[in-house]
Amino acid sequence: MLLGMIFGEATLPIPDRYEDEFDQELEEAVERLTFGEREVINLRYALGDGRQYSLEDIGRILRIKPEDVNRLEGRALEHLRRHEQKQMLRKFFFSVSAQP
Repeated sequence: MLLGMIFGEATLPIPDRYEDEFDQELEEAVERLTFGEREVINLRYALGDGRQYSLEDIGRILRIKPEDVNRLEGRALEHLRRHEQKQMLRKFFFSVSAQP
């Protein structure tokens, strides 16, 4: 789901043999975000505990309004779409998906 939000296109599942490497690349891209953006992405897309949280749940956890959660999510996705992060993830994803 997060890949679709970043690339805005249909994505294929990551083959199991590449999943750990991809997870590391994604983690590095997310680490470049601000603290708030990173927390929202981790909670919203189940990158932390494997549970996907609603805007309201994240707002309660971070003690901010759901509208602010939505704004942070939008900024985070925009940052992830930026050239450097997108190129890093795209390079990995398309080189992996081209493998048999």
